[in-house]
Amino acid sequence: LMLIYAHELGHVLGFPDCYLEFYEEKHKHSVYYDLDFDQGNLMCDTDFTARAPMYYLEQLKDKACQ
Repeated sequence: LMLIYAHELGHVLGFPDCYLEFYEEKHKHSVYYDLDFDQGNLMCDTDFTARAPMYYLEQLKDKACQ
């Protein structure tokens, strides 16, 4: 649950999703594609150790300090 809250807070801060998810009708299951090669990225990884990468935090700092 904490990962979901953190992920959604990332959206509030302007961080984008880095995955695609859709339902494959032919095989009757969901398909998940990770679009970011950064392992552990909070916005695309489902691991409980996922964090916001430093470049997201740098972007946030740059936007806030304009």
